Amino acid sequence: MDWGSYINIVLASIFLLVGLLSKNSIFRKLSALYSFYFLSLLATDRLFAVNIHIAGYVVSTMSYIVLILIYFYNYKLIRIQRKFLRKEYIDPLTGLYNRHFLQEIAKPELRATEELSRGYVVFFMDVDNLKDINDTKGHYMGDMLLSIVGETIRKTLRKGLDIAIRYGGDEFLLIAPIKVCSEALTIVHRLEASFDSIDGAQEIKPSVSIGFACFPEDGKDLDELIRIADQRMYSIKRKKKTSGDFHKG
Repeated sequence: MDWGSYINIVLASIFLLVGLLSKNSIFRKLSALYSFYFLSLLATDRLFAVNIHIAGYVVSTMSYIVLILIYFYNYKLIRIQRKFLRKEYIDPLTGLYNRHFLQEIAKPELRATEELSRGYVVFFMDVDNLKDINDTKGHYMGDMLLSIVGETIRKTLRKGLDIAIRYGGDEFLLIAPIKVCSEALTIVHRLEASFDSIDGAQEIKPSVSIGFACFPEDGKDLDELIRIADQRMYSIKRKKKTSGDFHKG
């Protein structure tokens, strides 16, 4: 036998062993299919070598069918993985991305953006009246308030451009690409208008304070921008309290 035949035997044996050891039914089926595929390659070569062409064509055809089955099982695994990742990275209360997504997905992507010197802005939002709602109307209504905040932020997003994240209990981030920092004010006005448009007849109406910081003008990386945007948000929140423009829902 040539080296190709030995390789097929080794690979078929490895996949067969992996299938036997695996507890996952899809992995077992995939391993069996891969094992059969490599054995069919070996069998096809041997059959053609001894001039048994009809059997060789049959086995060869079966190997192509197995490849199609492998494709569909891999596709099924990818769908399962995407579903799992969606659950892992989505905040169930607001439907926005969570902090895991920020650290594991968004942060590396933004690092590439920084290396290319492309501008972006980080908005730090804090719900002004969550504590009052929790204290006076209960945590169920507080959760409803956060859900409204998430929905309101989501409505302002530019599809495929902006990223909204529930950063903490009543803290939210919005990350958006920009060309110049002055564009951030337009986004702030859009956010404020979206919150102002919430039906005042509702039992609860959220109020948020917003601070922002731009790359590269205000900071060199995401962590620094979040810190600066957070500081600016609290400065705005203090001014609201001083001026009496602080809603309690």
